[in-house]
Amino acid sequence: MDKNVWIGLLTAALCLAFVLTQSAGPSTVDTLEKETMQIHDEAMKEMADMKRLGRVLKEEFKMLDSTSLRKEPLRQTLAQMQAAEDEMYAWMQQYRAPDKKDAKAAQAYLEDQKQKIEKNQQNLHAALEAGKELQGQ
Repeated sequence: MDKNVWIGLLTAALCLAFVLTQSAGPSTVDTLEKETMQIHDEAMKEMADMKRLGRVLKEEFKMLDSTSLRKEPLRQTLAQMQAAEDEMYAWMQQYRAPDKKDAKAAQAYLEDQKQKIEKNQQNLHAALEAGKELQGQ
């Protein structure tokens, strides 16, 4: 075989090796982005429940006189709910889908965003549970 055939075979082998080493599934960046958005969507559902309960608690708060022992716990829980809601809106406002061309930077960004939205989800859940506890008293 002449030199050109060997070069062609070597090039074909390298291309095949490259294709075989590439993952057929979604990339780490795509997976992280999907997980982050899934957490966000779940947190939004919980926030909707929290807001409904918050409206009920606000009405109760308005009806209580200033000497009621229930007024301060209601105020604190409503403030906790508002803080969790504000945190969600701040996260949504600053979130930008990463440029996937730089996979390392995109992965770092999404890991940070996932951690932030997980923390917000925990805060939303805690505020909702605090509201439910107050409502049950």
